[in-house]
Amino acid sequence: MKKEIPIIILLFFIFAVISNAKNNELIDIDSGKKGTVSFPHKNHQKIVKNCTKCHDLFSQKKGDIQSQISKNKLKKKQVMYDICISCHKSYIKDGKNSGPVRCSGCHK
Repeated sequence: MKKEIPIIILLFFIFAVISNAKNNELIDIDSGKKGTVSFPHKNHQKIVKNCTKCHDLFSQKKGDIQSQISKNKLKKKQVMYDICISCHKSYIKDGKNSGPVRCSGCHK
């Protein structure tokens, strides 16, 4: 039994790490010259709880933001300004934890 306890603890730790990784699912968004943004999608789903706040402007299809920009249906930086930064600033105004409001916060 003494030998099994460390194995059980190790398995529990591995399960916790995998579970946490799934809960913080990152989506890589191509942002042109600024490189890729690793977007914590699951965190936003938990906090915002309303998919249309973002997906009313663009679809849930991978690459749609860049596709809409190339078709002149979205302006460059429109998603960032109209959705991301405005939402983050409203959270700050309400005294809540928020994501970044500067370019360098996402574009690393």
